[in-house]
Amino acid sequence: MTGIALATVAILGILVCVQPFTGDQALFAAGARQIQDGDVLYRDFWDVKQPGIYAFYLVGGMLVGYREVALHLFELGVLLAFAAVLASALKPRFTHPWVAGAVPLLILGTYYATAEPLALGQVESLAGIPLFFSLWCAVRSVESTNRARWLFLAGMAGGFVGVFKIVLLPIVGAFWLLALVPTKSGNRSQPTRSTESSASAPASPYRIVRDVAILVAGFALPISAVIAYLAAYGQLELARWTYFDVTPAATGIAGRPWSRLTDGAFTTGARWAVPLALATYGGVRSFRTGWDRFRLGLAAWIALGIPIFLVQHWWIYQYAMFFVPVGIFAGFGLDALADSWRGLGRRRIAVLGLGAVLIVPLGLRIVANTRDVATHGFALNTADRAALRRDAEPNYRAADDWARYLRRSDARAGDVYVLGNPLDLYRSGRRQSVPINGWSPEQYPADVWARLSSQIRTEAPVEIVVDQFSADIMRDRAPRTLRMIDRRYRRIGGSGEAGWYRLRDPKPAATSGVNRRPRGSNRVP
Repeated sequence: MTGIALATVAILGILVCVQPFTGDQALFAAGARQIQDGDVLYRDFWDVKQPGIYAFYLVGGMLVGYREVALHLFELGVLLAFAAVLASALKPRFTHPWVAGAVPLLILGTYYATAEPLALGQVESLAGIPLFFSLWCAVRSVESTNRARWLFLAGMAGGFVGVFKIVLLPIVGAFWLLALVPTKSGNRSQPTRSTESSASAPASPYRIVRDVAILVAGFALPISAVIAYLAAYGQLELARWTYFDVTPAATGIAGRPWSRLTDGAFTTGARWAVPLALATYGGVRSFRTGWDRFRLGLAAWIALGIPIFLVQHWWIYQYAMFFVPVGIFAGFGLDALADSWRGLGRRRIAVLGLGAVLIVPLGLRIVANTRDVATHGFALNTADRAALRRDAEPNYRAADDWARYLRRSDARAGDVYVLGNPLDLYRSGRRQSVPINGWSPEQYPADVWARLSSQIRTEAPVEIVVDQFSADIMRDRAPRTLRMIDRRYRRIGGSGEAGWYRLRDPKPAATSGVNRRPRGSNRVP
């Protein structure tokens, strides 16, 4: 079953791997490309996100290159490897071992079957990997005689969660509590093949302190690597300001329309209908069969994930943080359904009919993905992929126009800046000289605008893109920045809603004294 599931996920993944980047993925890829060329995250390329997503794109870019298809395939490869480990790790949890092989299909099959370009390669799509390993290792520390090793691995996986997204750490804390709380002897409910061992005895204060120390030691390993990187380039204070000052302020400034929440919840609920229905059944059956630590951890993941989701921006791709626990609970539901299947009698027809209805939105999305690729010759050559990009992502046309302009003989050589969709930066192959990126300016508080204005003045990129949305935001929230751009740059053209501006003064600007390293050659993807 595992082989069939992985093959199905691979087919569904390949089908969408030819889809284009949107602004988020273009930002990650462009930033990772600059880091590979010697730039430093936050100092030379600033974003509110933690380093994990840039590290992922950096590794992918170094291994397979920075083209969209290559990086999408890199993500697919990572997720398939995770799926294989997931199936193996979950096998003892189910009465029917084949169910463990079906879980990757419920999780990643649904992910790729329903994926639109915006959803691919996001933090939430990847953070489930270290979250699962933190939970699994925490539970294994209770079930294994080698408790210290599993606690250390649980802590280390939790550290990687923090490297990807700090706001998810309360979920990790819940997993650790499950590992630290002892089981009362004679009052255990373990509906799995494994048994708890070392945590059955009452916990002494010394043991609790030792276990916490082991967890913290594992957690500190990836976190210390990030701190060492930031400290080596003097970026600790900038990172602190980014995570704990800018991010909370940005969430409140940007606004979160209720329509985004309701539309996203409805769409996700419809597309995830099959695993959600099975997960609900699995959760209900757990109340009858008992809750072991692993199921409690999955429930905590969902319960704590809801408020974590609600304090963010409610983008539809953020629902991916629930994929893993929902998919595993769906496995428990499928396991329970297989147990009772023979006893259902004629009700089996109703169950199959319900499944057929619930799978319709998922099937429609697969048909839509297949149609989009098929109408573009299955994106087998460069021209077909270019046409697919332009049709699937409207901003690609303007980004390609900007890239063609920069290749003209009358365009200036040097660094550029984009106040708008990062696709313009990604497609240009040029370096972004202004550290603060120009994506989502509606989220920036006043102190970010002040830094941005100062950086544009100091770095003086030779060419700038300013889209209409960003111009409107500046007119309302940062008029001084807009006046400075109007004074120092002149418009030379544009494409769509984006205007192209050239620096009036061709003389190089003074450096800002931050020890910027020389860059590698420009590359056009």
